[in-house]
Amino acid sequence: MDMIGLAISLLFRTLAAGGRLIVFLVLAATRLGVTAVAVLAALAGSATRLLFWLLAKSGDPVPGRQPIDPDLRWAVFRRDGYACLYCGSESNLSIDHIFPVSRGGDNRPDNLQTLCRDCNSRKGALV
Repeated sequence: MDMIGLAISLLFRTLAAGGRLIVFLVLAATRLGVTAVAVLAALAGSATRLLFWLLAKSGDPVPGRQPIDPDLRWAVFRRDGYACLYCGSESNLSIDHIFPVSRGGDNRPDNLQTLCRDCNSRKGALV
């Protein structure tokens, strides 16, 4: 089973196990004119991100991803002035792929930039 299939499976297991919050979100969203499918798609995306985060925290390699070398990570932070290139924040910094790995991007320095976690999350939601 691929990662997205696994995330969707986890989402529906949560529903089957009494995931009242998800049911509430779907009902509340439909009252606001958002379709149930759109809500479930958004939740599935969140579940996928959660799954990748858990894999990263566990130390297991994320399928299809090569870890960024620590020396390269610090070189990118140094190059970018230890600040988020979007908002200028100097806290909660992360390395972002300008051209996403999922679309063929790689870990070359010219494809990496420093973003704070908030800006990186917002950018990820737009990609």
